[in-house]
Amino acid sequence: MKKETISVQKMIEAGYRQYATGRNAAGNDMPKFQKRIDDEVGIRYFINANFITVVRITYWEFSVQMNTPHGAVNLEAVQWFNDNGKYSGNEIKDVEEYFTRFWEFNGKPYYEKR
Repeated sequence: MKKETISVQKMIEAGYRQYATGRNAAGNDMPKFQKRIDDEVGIRYFINANFITVVRITYWEFSVQMNTPHGAVNLEAVQWFNDNGKYSGNEIKDVEEYFTRFWEFNGKPYYEKR
């Protein structure tokens, strides 16, 4: 079994801010996080992360929305971290790099320039 690669604490350490906590039908907490990705030019995009529990399985779902030359796109990394990463082995930096590559591929469409 692989080690835990994601947790609420690791999200906070990676710069994510918790902005809401919902509950699923079973009454389990489902925290939501967001991180702004920016540089000296401006805000690139925001990454949203949701912690989801279904029956006995937990996973994190990451998404980002950005304007591309062909219109707005919502990209989701569904179940990127099954059971807190014990089975996937992915780390937070992996999903961030994935979204960065997508942003670069689409011509670096900034959400807002300074």
